[in-house]
Amino acid sequence: MNPTLLRYGGLGLAFLAGIGVVSSSGNLFKGAEQTCSSVLERPCFEQQTGKKLMQLSQKQGIQMLGACLRSSSKSQRGETTENTKVCADEKITFCNEGASGVVVKEYGGNCKTVPPVVVTFPNGGETLMQFVVPTYTVTWSGGWHRIAAYLVKPEATNNSDPSKLILGSIGASPYEVDPLGAELLATTMSLPWDGGSVANLDPGGDWVMWEGVPPGNYKILILSENDKGEMLLWDGVNNKPGNWDVSDQPFTMVGN
Repeated sequence: MNPTLLRYGGLGLAFLAGIGVVSSSGNLFKGAEQTCSSVLERPCFEQQTGKKLMQLSQKQGIQMLGACLRSSSKSQRGETTENTKVCADEKITFCNEGASGVVVKEYGGNCKTVPPVVVTFPNGGETLMQFVVPTYTVTWSGGWHRIAAYLVKPEATNNSDPSKLILGSIGASPYEVDPLGAELLATTMSLPWDGGSVANLDPGGDWVMWEGVPPGNYKILILSENDKGEMLLWDGVNNKPGNWDVSDQPFTMVGN
């Protein structure tokens, strides 16, 4: 029998230490002070025994979940959702090891409903001096993984395709990737901007040509991934917007 298929509930610390699940001192868990629902790190693994929750390191979690999923005992496996710091309905993969009743859960960072992105600054009525130092901070709430920010004409609204109203890009906020390759939710929801420059497409199709825009009234558009991982401005098939938002009202940029 492959020893990794044995039920963890019946194994001694010496064996667990031998396969790397625990240290020789018996330190089984990453830490009891926090659980996966309270942190942004993904993937995150957790063991539940009754009402007791213990967060596992990624290495420990992968080993324990894999052993449970491959077990020939009466283990139960499936998916559920949970309200976490990442989103209100994060998808959870779980395995309930039948004999011991120990549940191992993996939080992968996938949400049943992606948090909608909402522009918070500038959101309308502000007067911004162009090309200032230090720069302004464009901010938003919500969103998921990748973020792109654009300067758009003041007539842009959330109810129609804004593609032809985009004047240029003011930046992007990629989600973070840890050294092991795991995706982490971006911890910042802001971008610096000088209040006057945008990047436009060069002939090759990249946002590389920065140029100034004249004083006037404008809005900010923030675009994020939808529930399919797409950076979609407008769904032409269903005639509805993707996961983006524009300033509620125009703001004014004045020359410096």
